[in-house]
Order: sequence, then structure tokens, then C-alpha cells
Amino acid sequence: MLMADIFSLVSATAGLLDITVRLVKYARELKRNGATIQKDLDSLIEEAGILEQVCNAVNHTYRRSVSRLQKEEQEENSYGQSIDATQDLWQDLARMVSHCRLIVQRIYDILGDIGQPPPKSLPKRVDNLVRVHRKRSKEEDLRQCRSELSLYQGSMQLVLAIINREEEQDSQDSTAKSFEHLIAQLGVLQSHISSFDKSPGSTGDAEYDKEALSALRELETTISNAVQLIAPPPVNKYFKTPQAVSSIFTGRESLLRELRHCFIQPLGPLHNQSQRRFVVHGLSGSGKTQFCCKFAEENRERFWGVFSIDGSSTKSIKKSLGDIAKLAGRDPSANAALDWLSTVTEPWLLLFDNANDSYVQLENFFPKGMGGHILITTTNRALRVLGNVKPGYYDFSGLRFDEASSLLLKASSLPTPWESSWESLAKNITEKLGHLALAIIHAGAAIRDRLCSLQDYLGWYKRYWESLRDEGKVQHATNQEAAIWTTYEILYQRLEQKQNRIEAADAIELLHIFGFLYRDDLSPVILTKALRNIQLEAEHKKTVALEEARNHFQRQPSLGEKLRSTLISLLMFKVGANTLPPLPSILRDGQQIYGLAAAEDRIRGALSELEKLSLIYYNEHSQTYTMHPVVHEWARKSPRMKLRHQALWADVAGHVISASILLPPLGTGPDDELHHARLLHHIDHIQACRAEVSTKMDLESKKYWRRRFMKTSPINAHRVLMSAKFGRVYAQCGDFQKAEALFAEVVASLSSTLGLESPRTRAAQTALAAVYWEQGRLNEALDLQQSIATICEKHLGREHPDTLRALHKLGTTLWQQGKFRAAKELQVEVVSGLTKALGAKHVDTLEAMNNLGRTVMKFGRQEDILEAFELFSDALKGMREILGDEHLLPTYAKENLARVSILIDDQALWSHALQLMEEVVATRKARMGKEAPWTLMALGNMAIVLGALGQAEKAERLVSDVLAIVERNSTISASHIGVLFGKQILATMLIQQRRYNEAEKILTKLIDDQRHMSSRSHDFHPDRIVSMIELARCYERQGKLLKSIDICNETIRGLENTAKDGHPFIGILKEARNMMERLMKDASADGTQLEATADIRFPEWLFKVYDR
Repeated sequence: MLMADIFSLVSATAGLLDITVRLVKYARELKRNGATIQKDLDSLIEEAGILEQVCNAVNHTYRRSVSRLQKEEQEENSYGQSIDATQDLWQDLARMVSHCRLIVQRIYDILGDIGQPPPKSLPKRVDNLVRVHRKRSKEEDLRQCRSELSLYQGSMQLVLAIINREEEQDSQDSTAKSFEHLIAQLGVLQSHISSFDKSPGSTGDAEYDKEALSALRELETTISNAVQLIAPPPVNKYFKTPQAVSSIFTGRESLLRELRHCFIQPLGPLHNQSQRRFVVHGLSGSGKTQFCCKFAEENRERFWGVFSIDGSSTKSIKKSLGDIAKLAGRDPSANAALDWLSTVTEPWLLLFDNANDSYVQLENFFPKGMGGHILITTTNRALRVLGNVKPGYYDFSGLRFDEASSLLLKASSLPTPWESSWESLAKNITEKLGHLALAIIHAGAAIRDRLCSLQDYLGWYKRYWESLRDEGKVQHATNQEAAIWTTYEILYQRLEQKQNRIEAADAIELLHIFGFLYRDDLSPVILTKALRNIQLEAEHKKTVALEEARNHFQRQPSLGEKLRSTLISLLMFKVGANTLPPLPSILRDGQQIYGLAAAEDRIRGALSELEKLSLIYYNEHSQTYTMHPVVHEWARKSPRMKLRHQALWADVAGHVISASILLPPLGTGPDDELHHARLLHHIDHIQACRAEVSTKMDLESKKYWRRRFMKTSPINAHRVLMSAKFGRVYAQCGDFQKAEALFAEVVASLSSTLGLESPRTRAAQTALAAVYWEQGRLNEALDLQQSIATICEKHLGREHPDTLRALHKLGTTLWQQGKFRAAKELQVEVVSGLTKALGAKHVDTLEAMNNLGRTVMKFGRQEDILEAFELFSDALKGMREILGDEHLLPTYAKENLARVSILIDDQALWSHALQLMEEVVATRKARMGKEAPWTLMALGNMAIVLGALGQAEKAERLVSDVLAIVERNSTISASHIGVLFGKQILATMLIQQRRYNEAEKILTKLIDDQRHMSSRSHDFHPDRIVSMIELARCYERQGKLLKSIDICNETIRGLENTAKDGHPFIGILKEARNMMERLMKDASADGTQLEATADIRFPEWLFKVYDR
């Protein structure tokens, strides 16, 4: 590319030199002739001299660069990154030189006009006046051209300095100074362009002005790119690798150096870059992951972000990407992460680790765009084609024999200097282990732990290998797999031999449990929370029993109810409800023998045992442990782990996770929410393992005819509780389909054992209804909530707090369906009842009050608006006193108060509404995430407030951003009521900006979508009514009165059908319709054209409308 442009740059520079020399010569001649611009000529001669020097420097640097390129081509150097980084700058420099020539030519012409001698017939005094006048007439032109010349000259010098820096790799201090200078130069240039653009005609030559402005804008782009090219190295902000680099990492130093040279993108503008990918392929346990982690660690300062992706399955990839999205405060989804990384301009590195599954389409999870670096570790040869920088991939098998021996001796912690006999023994051992890094490390751990010595390791290895082979336990394994598993069996045997020590016994149990958890993020917090939560739940159970005994709402049970209660108690005893679930001895003993503090010490001791044997690795960054994929699989499927053992330990792992989760009213704080989010991938893995084991056991049972007639396993209380807790985590994390399946299973189990009237059954049904509600399946939620309320009223009475709470949930669903009158009747009763039962300051009462205000507001009359305002204000005041401002519940009252404030004709309230919405958005972003559904809803409501304040453009941008986020979120349906509401807000903001065609397109489709949404109970859902009102307004503003009248009529019919006692909007719409009909009649009579009129008023549903 550089060679191809040689003639254009050389000829442009030659042309510039020629005109510069002529300019200097002419300026000196004018000076000798006594021109009236002596000072200007002195400065101009000096500037031209500098420009001449710059031209010479361009030629010198260019010749040197061409010579260097030719030399590199002869040496077949594959690392010509500096050429790649600067070739665009060379092309830009050629354009700068060409335009510089135009400027100098323009100055030459201006001097010619000034120096042109007047007619000889003029007197000397008149001659001087003519010269002065010419000077004045050209003064601004000359100043402008000289300013441009100075700008180009400085820019050319800077670009040359950058090229020299890139090609000669100048010091960082030099780079920093250039960067500061360039930033200042860019500011001057932008200011110059702005003033040039605003001036009516800078040089008196329109064609030149047009060319000059275009060239200056090109120069601005060039310098902006140069700023990016020499920007200081990125500061590393994010750094997470699949595992920490071992302190005894050994070997492959030359490959690390080569990869750094060929793989890392040179700094520079993003449009000059391309996404770089490299594959590390090889056997399991060959050290691929450690190699990549070492690369990331050594080059950490070159990347703004280093991110780890578990590439073992589509699910694990999405989970890892979701974790990355959370770093940006976005919705924890793969799409959100990919979208974020595709827009980031800083250099980043993605490590796809363990990407072995041939069914996973890995390319689907690469961020779009030109930037970034992707490293892939895999055992799948087919993925080697994904590498796009030479050599594209590395093939790893074993280490070199010297590297392997060195690694074993380091792992064995043998003192240096090493004896030659040790090195010889190490060579024999590593050869037997296939020089595989993972097997060598575990062999070293066995020697370090004195299970065997360097001298007798091969004897131990042979005995274990023959034992596994004779028992047929490794008959399908490759030699490499068998070598690795044999080293594990030796370590496991060591733990078994030390079982008289508590730490070793505990370590074995934790090893089995970790095999069924996700292999990353193995946090000690899970175990300590499980330990403490068991005690918390027991204490809470006693407290509830005492409260029920004192509860004045509790009526005396009948004889039949007493009998049923006795039978249920016996049944619960049978299903194990009053016993501890199967848990590791650490957790059982912590409750019964040692106490919590001692049990936590045991947890640390057991983890230390596993870490010493290199079966788990500690991650300082996250303070969690991780397991190598091969170790993880062996822990779950080792030869000694029979199918029934797998079933047992999968259950134990599930119960450990379950014990670390608390159900409401416990476990509702922000720390609990964060803990639950971190458990999601562990729960996914446990559920997958349990399903796999269950399927295998079913197949096994079919082989034996007697087992076919065995009954299915009875209901287990602990498993039911586990399902409920797992369902809660899924619901909190937005995976409503999985939550629904688990809650339905819990409801079925509890209904059959405890009956529908049991508080536990009702709690499970309430959770299931909430999941229906979140998915927009309001009819199913309503049916279930009505059932709960009926049962509560039958067994507890209408005034009981549980009955009132059930009615509260029912009222909320009726409100969402647009059945405002029925909702209001229930909510008035609920607020009154809860006030009497629990007090006006109880959280349940305040929440009911807030929801009542939301319903009252929908009736639309001014008295309704003011009543809702009072309800919201009282609810918010009470919530703040009890919960504080950082709790999520007050955000809903704030949101409603902001919405009602903009329907009251008071500008001070409108400003306060914006402040409230800013607080709501900030709290939900911090507590829920930037892209959580309720955060997005808050942003939509903030857009409404902005619209009320006349900031329709800002509101449009905000709601457009929200809809873009929703579009890439696969968990939110496009037909969800909230999504349709967002489109309604967008259309309203477009109408405010008089962009009627765009608004009309959105509204016509929206009205049809709202007719078919699943949450509707009839064709005229209130949200659809609002869309129809907005469409009527939109038509009227365009003068399409007939269409507006038709929509008004349909809306009036809808309101009359749904609001049996009338609605204030009906009268407003009828008046608007009548006025439009009169306008059409008058226009028809006198032939005038129809136009919108400010006298026609439509209902104000979102805010007071001032769009004229």
C-alpha cells in the first residue's frame, strides 16, 4: 500500500516545494520594491522557510520508511505492525501536502493582487492610496490563508512525529507529550473550522472556500485518528481469567513471545483494526488454559478488559456473557454483553476456555465489529479454522521433556539445586505421564504430600493403573485420560488414608459436592451461609409458632380440622419434614456438636486440603475456588462413583445450595439478592446433573423386571423445599419459565400432602401467580389469586391479614387488566382492613395504599387525581420512615407520585416529579441493574415526565434506548404489556415534536397489537384506549379530521362499554369530535382547506399536553 502511493506523495511534496520557493522569492522581491505589507512579508518569508524544512523532512522520512519496508519484505518479516498502523497516516499526509500547496498558491495570488503596480499615470500619493486599499481589501484573505497554513504546517509536523514514533518505537514520555500536544492542536483546529464555517466567505473565492472547508474537515479526522493512535496505553479495568496462573508455571516462553507479537492489536483508530482471533488446540490437561492465563497476565497492561468465557456449552457461554453484561450494569444476557463489547473502543480480550463441544456455534458469540481479541482453548480440531492471525493456532500435546521434568520437580517442592538423579527420575515419570502438565502437577502434589517419593512414584502409579484397568474402569479412556485419572486416584487414596483426620474426611465430602456444582465460583460463602441459615430458619419457625398462638385472628379449629392437623403432622414426620436434609458432616456437626465458629474453621481446613493437592485453585480476585474441567468431571464420574452415589451426592449438593437460600420473610435484603444471583449457575448445573442421573437410573431399572413394578419415590419434604428455593432464585434472576416449572411442582406436592388451605401451599401458589403476572399471563394469575383469596376467606375469615393480602394481590391483577372499578372496590377494603389489623404504618398497609392510589388515578377526574396524589404522598412518607430511601418498595410510590404530579396544573410539582424519577432510576440501577425490567419501566416513566416538561426530544431518545434494550432481551416478549406501553410513550413524544407520520405508523400497529395482547380481558384495555386517543390527536394535527372522528367514535364506544358509570374522557372526546364535524361542514360549504386548530382538546392521560 505504501509503495503504491510513493509517486503521489513525492510529486505532491515536489509541487509544494516548488510553489513555496517561488512564494519566498516573490515576497522578497515585493519587499525590495517597498510594498505596504513589510511586516506581513517578513513573517510570511519565515513561515515559508519552515514549510520548506517540513517538506524536506517529509521526503527524508518517506525515503527511510520505503527502505525499511523493502528490507522487511526481503526478510519476510510477519510483524510489520508499524506499517499497518501508519499507512493511513501516510495517505492523510499526502492529502495535507496537496492542500498545503493550494494554500500557498492562494497566498501567492493574493500577494500578486496586492503588489500589482497601478497605472503609471497616477500621482505618487494616489498610487500609495491604491496600494493601501488593495492591502486592506486582501488583508482578511491573507490572514485566513496564513492561519490555515500555520495549522497545516503544525499538523504535518505532528503527524510526522507520530509516524517516526510508531516506526522507531519512541519512549512513552515522548508519546505522552505528543498526545497532549495533539489534543491541544485538535481543539484549535475544531475552533478554526467552526469560525471558518460560520463566516460568509473567508477568502473571497467561493470555490476555494468550499475546498478549504472540506480539507479542514479531513484534517480534523486525520488528527482525531492520530489522537487515538498515540493515546496512552489503556488502564486495565477488568481482569478475570479462567484460573490463576500457577506459581510454578513452566515452559512455552517462546510461544508466549510470538503470540504477543502476532496477536495483540497495535494502538490506533478502531476503523483501522480488525478483530483478532487465535486458537490453542490440544489434549485435555496439556496446559492450554494456563498458557492463555499466563499470556493475559503478562500482557494485562495492553488490555482495558480481560474477560473469561466458559466455552463448554451454549448455556455456560451465555452465563459467562451475562456476568460480563452485569459489569456494564446491563441486563445479564449474552446479547447485552455482545452489544456492549461491540461498542467499546478500548482494547479487550475474551478467553473462550474449554470450547470442546462441536455442536456449539462459537462464532455466534463473538462480538460484532472490528475491535477486540479472542483466545480459544479447545480439544476440537475443527475450531482451529477460527484463528485469523498467523499462524492461527498452536497445537499442544505434552511439554518438552526438559520443561516437563522441571515442572515436576517444582511441583514436588524439592529443594534446589536439583540433583542429577532427581532429574533423571523426573524424566522417566513425566514420560510415563505423556508430558501432560495437569498429570505432572498432580503427581508432584502426591510427592509433595509424602504419599510417595520421587523414587517410588512409578511403582505407585503402576499399581493404581493396573487396578483401574483390571476392574474395567478405564477401558474406554485414552492413554492420556487414563494417565490423568490415575494421578487423581493416587491423591484420592491419600485423602482416604487420612480420614481419621477431620480435614481429610471433610475434603472428600466437599470434593464430591463440588463435582455437582458449577466448576467456577466455588465460594466458601455458600457453605457458611448454609450453616447459619439452618439456625435462622429454626429460630424463625419457633417465632412464627409463638405469634400464631397469640394471634387474635386465629379462630378455634373444629374437631375435623384438629384431626386433619394431626394426620398432616404424622405425614410430615413420614416425609422427613422435621429432620435435617442430607448434608455434609461439616454442616450437620455445626448444628449439633461443634457450633458455628468451629464449623467455619473446618470448612477452611477442608478447602486447604483440596488446594494443597491441586484439586481446586484459589482465585484471589474473586476470593472463590475453581476446578479444572478434567478434575471436575473426575470428581463426579470417577470409577468409584457408582450411579447411586452420583444420585446421592447430586442431592447433597442441591441441599447445600438450598440451605444457603432463605425464603421470605427472611432473606429479602440486597446482600441476599446478590447471593442468589451468584447461585444461578450452580443451580443450573445441579438440576442438569440430577436430570442426567435420573434418566440413567430409569434406564437401569428397566433392565430388571422386578424394579418395573416398584413405586415411584415418595414425596420428600426437603426436595420440595429445595424446588421452592430454586424457583425463587430463577424468578429473581428473570428466568420465569424455570421458576414456573418448579413452583408448579411445589404447589402440586404441597396441595396433595398439606391441602390447599395450608399457609405453605398458599405461599407457593402466590409465588406461582407472581410468575404468571411477570410473564404477562394475567388471566392465569387472576384465576389462581381468586382461588387463594376464596380459600383464605373460607378458613380464616374476611378480616384476617392473610385474606387481605390475597385480596391485595387480586386487586393488583384486576388493575393491570384495566378492571379499575372492581380493583378499587377490593383495594379500598384491603387498605381499611389492613389499617385495622396491622396499623396504618405497617409495610403491607402502605403498599396497599400505594396501589389504591394507582387505581384511583385511572378514573381521570381532577378529584381522583388529587386523591391519588394524597395516597401516594402518605404511602411514600410511611415507607421512608420504616424502610429508608434505599429500599426498593419506596421507589414504586415515588414513581406513582411523579406520574400523578404531572397531571396537576402546577409547574413546581412537575420539576419535583423529575427529581423523584431520577431517584427511582438511580436506586433501581444500583439494586436491580441498569437493564432490569423495572429499571426500564422507570426510564419509560422518566420519559413521560420529560415530555411534560417540554423536553420531548430528550424523552424520545430515552424511550428509544429502552426499546432497543428490550429488543435484544430474549426473556421479554415483544407483545409484553410493558413493551407496548414503551411504544405508546415514543409515539406521544413524536407527536409533541410534530413528527406526525412517524407517530401515526407506530400507533396504528400498536393499537392492533394491544387488541391481541395476552393480558387484555376485552378489546378495550385502558392502554389501547390511550393509544387510540393519541392516534385521534395525531390525525387531527395533520388535518385528517375524518380519520380522527372515526377513532374518536370507536374510543367513545370502548369507554362506554368498560366504564359503566361513565368516564370524564367520554365528554372530552365527544366535544372534540363535534368540533371536527363542524369544521368539516364549514370547510365543505366554503371550499377552504382543513387545518388543525388549537381549540380542539383531547383527553390528557399521560400529562398536560402543550403541543401547539
